[in-house]
Amino acid sequence: MVKKRHLFVYALLAMMLLTACGRNDRLLEYALQFADSNRGELEKVLAHYKDSGQKYDAARFLIENMPQYYERRGMSVDSGKAALATVDSTGMVLPELVRQWGHPDMQALEKVYDAHMVTADFLIRNIDYAFDSWKQRPWNKYLPFDDFCELILPYRIDDEPLEEWRELYGKRYAFLLDSVYKGTDVVEAAATVGRCLKEEGFEYNWEFGLPHLGASFLMNHRVGTCMDACDLTLYAMRSLGIPVAVDYYVYSSETRKGHTWNSVRDTTGAFWGMWVTDKEWKRGQVYRDGRKSGKIFRKRFGTPRHVDASADYFPDTLRVEVSGRSPEYLFLGIFHPKGKWVIADVAEVCRGEAVFPHVESDAIYAVLEKKENGVFATVDYPFYFDGKQPHFYTPDKEREEKVTLYRKHPLMGWIGIYLDEICGGRFDFSDMEDFRHLKYTYQVPDTPRICYNEVALPQQLQCRYVRYKA
Repeated sequence: MVKKRHLFVYALLAMMLLTACGRNDRLLEYALQFADSNRGELEKVLAHYKDSGQKYDAARFLIENMPQYYERRGMSVDSGKAALATVDSTGMVLPELVRQWGHPDMQALEKVYDAHMVTADFLIRNIDYAFDSWKQRPWNKYLPFDDFCELILPYRIDDEPLEEWRELYGKRYAFLLDSVYKGTDVVEAAATVGRCLKEEGFEYNWEFGLPHLGASFLMNHRVGTCMDACDLTLYAMRSLGIPVAVDYYVYSSETRKGHTWNSVRDTTGAFWGMWVTDKEWKRGQVYRDGRKSGKIFRKRFGTPRHVDASADYFPDTLRVEVSGRSPEYLFLGIFHPKGKWVIADVAEVCRGEAVFPHVESDAIYAVLEKKENGVFATVDYPFYFDGKQPHFYTPDKEREEKVTLYRKHPLMGWIGIYLDEICGGRFDFSDMEDFRHLKYTYQVPDTPRICYNEVALPQQLQCRYVRYKA
């Protein structure tokens, strides 16, 4: 017998499937009501395509999902983007500009919903251009309509300004598929475009916590975060009829950050990831950036907005035996240094076992349960998953030893580069702002082994100013 608390879940899943693959009159009517005074513009689109088959379905797909999309507006966003545009060749912006405009209050920004401002002409141009791109490319005869709706059709990515970007990017990069590569391999087509984007360059800067920057900004200013580099890639690829998604992981305990990249769907339905400024697309090459993340997710335009894409990256299934009385659900946790856990997955306990499919191997996890107060607590010791079974770190409390840890996380390649660049740098100490007279100078003699280092200064050293020169 189906448990009552599961009925809503099944109903919700059914509604999601109807949204993605078919027509849902209730969702359409809700979207039209949400549009309020702009309802007429959306109805013009539906009337325009009423006898157009797939184009009508595509219009419905966009309109039914439109209420969840908006642009974030505010003077702080405009000023922040203007400041970010001053980035130099090393990715740096003047500190005073960062302090003033670096992190606008997202909650204070105005949300301008697409349904309240989009025009019929805008949507019709977007749909027609997307269909032309879909039908024009030979590889897309293997691209199902549902995947077209997610990977080529969407008129926007997230909360960026609403812009006419398809023709802008199409004109810029069309020569790549008209003359540089004329074949039928979608992966090689994506690699061709990716190589061009890499040659054009992109400067990374993480000092501005801005909304998505938008198509025209990225066309003119190749700067931003990993998210912005993915957006740039997506604009270019989709304008040319290349089906591309954005994949990401939420958190890696090794660097305490998340990451995003792009993935292209080939003619077999497989997705192959790439990072536009690093590795190029190759069929059979599973993209990884060297950090352990546990699970991978994929962004979507429709409902749900995010899906588990781990099957495209991790083949192994983690099975954890549960002894004694156990909760109905258990959670897979990734360690967070502030004494908590980041939830990577959830599994129902069945016959004394929790099964987590498509989990990254050679990584450390813990199984958690959710207490009544909402706090997650471990049910056993952390373990190492070797791809076949968990190996628990059970402490031997009878045998203790003291160790000195010089590094808690792996030495990533870019950290090694940073440490190398510190070698030869110096710290100057002075009582004068222009440092004409130095009281003491310390020069870094060699590449540091660790990130934080202590240096014993001469006794009685007093000064007003300290500077570091690379």
